[in-house]
Amino acid sequence: MFGDPLRELLLECERGRVVPAAGLVATVAEAASVGAWGSMIRMVEEGADLDSPAGGTGYGYNALMILAAAPGDVELDVGEATMAMQYLIQQGANVNAGDDGNKTALHVCGKHGGSMEQVLALLDGGADVNWAMNGGYTPLWYIRNYRRPMQQEAEAELVKRGAVQESAALESRSRAYASS
Repeated sequence: MFGDPLRELLLECERGRVVPAAGLVATVAEAASVGAWGSMIRMVEEGADLDSPAGGTGYGYNALMILAAAPGDVELDVGEATMAMQYLIQQGANVNAGDDGNKTALHVCGKHGGSMEQVLALLDGGADVNWAMNGGYTPLWYIRNYRRPMQQEAEAELVKRGAVQESAALESRSRAYASS
């Protein structure tokens, strides 16, 4: 575990920054939400539940989802968030864990994420490109309809990795969403 390059890079990113003290963040999700990488790493090394939404930002988001929301929904550096995502995935975080609406980190990234590196971290970690959350919305729908900066590249990558086109019902919702 020690000597892991991602671990060391995350600790270096935290140096010189004001973050909550180790005892003030109680869960991996809470540590991720404030960029407290040292606390997050300590909890992971102590065997904390990587997929628990406890202490996160709400909505049932776990740490991976919170990190996938940078920079659009949480104020974290996208590069650091991506490294933290890769670290958590290396340590066994479930990339397909769903929130209360069965939304995964790939959905969240499609709505709020800021870089193709975030998308690739999730895809390389085994994210299901066709995971349908409640209502039938897929990561591809989120990417197409929320139009983040990496939209075209992310859309092409999901299709390349097997994402299927939306059903007629979702397409009609997309048109209604775009006109609102």
